[in-house]
Amino acid sequence: MKRKLSFLFYFFLMSTFLFSAIKIGYYDNYPLTYDDNGKPNGLFIDVLKRAGILRSFDVEFIFGEFADLMQQLNKGYIDMVVCVAHIPEREKLYSFNTEPVIINWGVLVSFRTLEDIKAIDGKNIAVNRGDIYYQKFLEIAQSFDVKPNYVG
Repeated sequence: MKRKLSFLFYFFLMSTFLFSAIKIGYYDNYPLTYDDNGKPNGLFIDVLKRAGILRSFDVEFIFGEFADLMQQLNKGYIDMVVCVAHIPEREKLYSFNTEPVIINWGVLVSFRTLEDIKAIDGKNIAVNRGDIYYQKFLEIAQSFDVKPNYVG
């Protein structure tokens, strides 16, 4: 009887592990990832489709803010987040694909010509909190003793 209970317990654990959905986080980063009327869309979603991931596994997509998705990933609530910049700090925590899907960069856009970084001191700057470009922009602004108001 004890042996049967052990077998059933391990069978239940294995079936839960083997048949649970892979939870993939995505966020609004058009055209790379975005929510299209409740459905995930964008270049990274297309890559998952072409790679056969969406046909091979039961996938549940989770839409959210980038920083929140990374917290969920760290806590094990989701299995992966698409469109995450590959940096040494993250490489210690996560697995990355060996070939980059896309190479991109951050841009500061202003209606007025900025002659000096000090011109943004106290100004509202829209950011994607938790994003690598936000982190690096923070470091640069701090190094010049500039304190913009970060919105986002």
